[in-house]
Amino acid sequence: MGFGYLLLGYLLAFLLEITANAVGAGPLALLVGYGLMAVGIWKLQAYQKSFRLAFPPLALLFVTDVYRMIGMIGEWASKSPAWMTATVTSAVEWSEFALIVCFHSLLLPAVLRLAMSVELPKTAASASRNLILVWMWGILYSVVRLAPFSEEARKVFTVVLTVFNFLFIFLNLFLFLSCMKNIAPEGEDEKPPHRYRWNLLNRIGDRFTREHERAVETSRKDIEEYLRRKKEKKEKREQKKNKK
Repeated sequence: MGFGYLLLGYLLAFLLEITANAVGAGPLALLVGYGLMAVGIWKLQAYQKSFRLAFPPLALLFVTDVYRMIGMIGEWASKSPAWMTATVTSAVEWSEFALIVCFHSLLLPAVLRLAMSVELPKTAASASRNLILVWMWGILYSVVRLAPFSEEARKVFTVVLTVFNFLFIFLNLFLFLSCMKNIAPEGEDEKPPHRYRWNLLNRIGDRFTREHERAVETSRKDIEEYLRRKKEKKEKREQKKNKK
């Protein structure tokens, strides 16, 4: 449907990119991650048109990544271009920050609308919560970068900023995983599970299917029990009224 590509791309671009940066290959992780997210969004727009609004900021993030790749190659060659000054780098970083906030501000509402269209209010609420966290991170990022803090205060705020960053990244990963499991095109849930060449993947898939069916059955029983108790309370109230 597209959430699988979106999940993997998001994982590469916003989480594994940090690890890749440690070996000087962060821009490559971003390039692959952005590409996978683009494929996912392209597929998802067939089910919710508002996903296409996330394309422009994602395309511009490719442009900022090109700048990063030029810098990466310059570091490998021990000779960066003369025009890659601190001022230009700072401008690119601010542009990248604004595009990331814009991308999430357009992507998460699309997830919310799709979740509401298939009657998944909890998933929609999670998308709203994650969007608020992204905005809070954006405000905090701006404050940390611009406010004249002391060195000690800046360290504290930087730690808080990092926590917010990882928080919304992980919550978005869980959100996309939830969407991948719970939102499927019409008729797809009736198809038999896909079998892989590797038995380990098949066992994992079979176990997930069993757990999912068990959770659905438990939820159904809980709802039936709740409705039964509600009906009994209503009948008791009516009996009391009739006695009076």
